[in-house]
Amino acid sequence: MPKNSFNINILEDGALSINTDDFSPEVHKQADEFIKYLGELMGGEVVVKEKHTHSKQHQHSHDHGKTFHTH
Repeated sequence: MPKNSFNINILEDGALSINTDDFSPEVHKQADEFIKYLGELMGGEVVVKEKHTHSKQHQHSHDHGKTFHTH
């Protein structure tokens, strides 16, 4: 079951490290928009690293500010 949560840490250089659990389909888009918004507020590059592979085969894309990924 998705936890729909963020864990945000401020690194020594002032950058944010944001780890997430799985998000339910109902809030996934809002979670992506939140990450995009934080990237705009902080300025600079947004880097998205996938922690795992998806167990179900599907394809959709997300635009995270300057970063684009599909899964």
